Amino acid sequence: MSHHQLEQDIVHLEHIFPQLAASSALGLVYWRRRITALEPAQSLLPDGARRVTRLLSIIDQIDDATHPS
Repeated sequence: MSHHQLEQDIVHLEHIFPQLAASSALGLVYWRRRITALEPAQSLLPDGARRVTRLLSIIDQIDDATHPS
């Protein structure tokens, strides 16, 4: 994955995540897989690891809010 592609993927995910809280036809499993697929390339961006971790945290928060234990 190139630096440019990683940046595009992270930006896209950061933009669509607020909508996920409302509903997602694709489901959280899809989005979690999409984010974890970025982990091997996260070092291509100076803040890549922080951003990927933040996206995973948001998924966890959405999941917790929609499926309380």
